[in-house]
Amino acid sequence: MSDKPSTAHKVFAHIAPAVADHSGQVLFGDVRERTGLSPRDRSLITVANLVTLSRVSELPVHLKTALENGVSREELIEVIAHSAFSRRPAPEPAGDASHMMNEQASSLRGEH
Repeated sequence: MSDKPSTAHKVFAHIAPAVADHSGQVLFGDVRERTGLSPRDRSLITVANLVTLSRVSELPVHLKTALENGVSREELIEVIAHSAFSRRPAPEPAGDASHMMNEQASSLRGEH
């Protein structure tokens, strides 16, 4: 595991140290460091899952990580498009989430 504090640790350490430690060890240690998938593949799966679950507030950091892990901007656009397509029809109104996902795809394309 990296010596760099995880996002969970930064967010929760001051109010719930045990949650921060557990999240850091399990999610950002044991799970993320397994050798069965490359970091690139893990990034693709993470972005796809976040889009499918409408967890758009978490996308920016994971899009950045995906780019750092060798995923191209074009691949991320395709993952976002396909994942958004695969979650239709959505059981709940998803207008805000769809709008935010479109903004993420546009920013990857360099559009504003």
